[in-house]
Amino acid sequence: MQSNILQMTADLLGMLPLHDREAVDSAVRFALERHEGQKRPGGEPQACHLLRVATRAAKYAQANSPDDMCELVQSALLHDVVEDTETTAE
Repeated sequence: MQSNILQMTADLLGMLPLHDREAVDSAVRFALERHEGQKRPGGEPQACHLLRVATRAAKYAQANSPDDMCELVQSALLHDVVEDTETTAE
């Protein structure tokens, strides 16, 4: 499954303009670290869900709001961090 997460991450970063990749990669690493070991109800790693949502956000941004792509993708990656981990909003 780890190779799937790596491929999903590479695919996501490949969708982004070069100037957004570092910021999004940082959000990916933060989200994956915080959700490490967590599984979805069906047993899939939480990371796969986050990366799928982020990919959908990137596709939406490409078509509708390219200037907001970085923020939309970061939001998608981090949408469960406060709810599902010990991380606080601060």
